Amino acid sequence: MISAAVRYRDHDVLCRLARTSEFTRDFSSIMFSHEGAYKKGWIRIYQNDRGEVLGFTCVRHKIQQPKTVLYFLTVAPSERGKLIGTALMRDLELQTPHPTIHFNVSHKNPNARRFYERLGYTLVREDAISGTAWELQKSVPRKVA
Repeated sequence: MISAAVRYRDHDVLCRLARTSEFTRDFSSIMFSHEGAYKKGWIRIYQNDRGEVLGFTCVRHKIQQPKTVLYFLTVAPSERGKLIGTALMRDLELQTPHPTIHFNVSHKNPNARRFYERLGYTLVREDAISGTAWELQKSVPRKVA
């Protein structure tokens, strides 16, 4: 099940999960995990039927530049390869109010780049963030009201 995270209930679990990967350790930064991000629904969690958090996404829906920026996607190491990441990305595509999802992937993480490309994300720029990351994006269908 995927739902919006609640800070008082989920924050410590998400920080522990984020620390399982060198690529998501900065999630605990106030910039990404402040109360406002939770209240706006920018942090979404994947839970199993026992209520255990197995993965999460953290995004920002930008207004002036209408796009959604994915900051973090992580899945518990023991649960990788079980389509949880795919489910979280599909959820993000359904939740975004904008036509584009945009993010950077570290050059040290080519498996992540392959994962996103399998989901239809394309390379925008090879040397984002001072040459340390790939910039990827995907246009998503607009919601019809």
